[in-house]
Amino acid sequence: MSHRLSERDVARRAAGDAGRAATVRSQQGAGLIEVMVAIVVLSVGLLAIVLSQLNALRGQRSSHLRTAAVQMAGNMAERMRLNVASVNGSSGDYADPATRTYVSLIGSGTPASAPAFPTSFAGGSQSAYDLDAWRFDIGRRMGVANATGVVRMDAGQPMTRTVIVMWPEPQPTKPLSDAASLQRGNDCATGDSAEALVCDRGCPTDGTVAGAPAHLRCVQIAVQP
Repeated sequence: MSHRLSERDVARRAAGDAGRAATVRSQQGAGLIEVMVAIVVLSVGLLAIVLSQLNALRGQRSSHLRTAAVQMAGNMAERMRLNVASVNGSSGDYADPATRTYVSLIGSGTPASAPAFPTSFAGGSQSAYDLDAWRFDIGRRMGVANATGVVRMDAGQPMTRTVIVMWPEPQPTKPLSDAASLQRGNDCATGDSAEALVCDRGCPTDGTVAGAPAHLRCVQIAVQP
């Protein structure tokens, strides 16, 4: 005995099939959106991890350079203590002239190779050798281009020296409009562009760093042999 479906039943069944198909398609679309959202969230998380690692590496590099600079400043202090008679004399040994600045040293005042050890130390030859050898060692020890140093005689205190080690170390830029976050304390901020780098307040204010790049970093120690 055969059963024939009425036109109403056929239409109802077709509508049910269409509804189920639409539901399946809707679920498939929702699943695709969830996958895309998960990919975006994962990408953002991975990017944050990468940036965090880069910042950590930058911080380690900065710490390494500053530690090396402190060690090189101590190296000159030891050189002076081993030749304390020259420091205490009236000849001004172990003291660079005021004209010897960061810019002049980078231009031609820093030895490109280790200076020859003199056959004898007459007059101020030992202090001159120590200064040249020390500046050469700064560049070799710190491993960055244009790293150098100067030694200043303190005014009114001929037996006191200030040892200054300087090196360039670019940091993330801060616009000049963000004046509250800028810490500028010397001439190396002169002529900064709109995206200038923050100057290091550890640098001297006596003109030693005049005309130097704003991302110059400095370490200073006072020495009384």
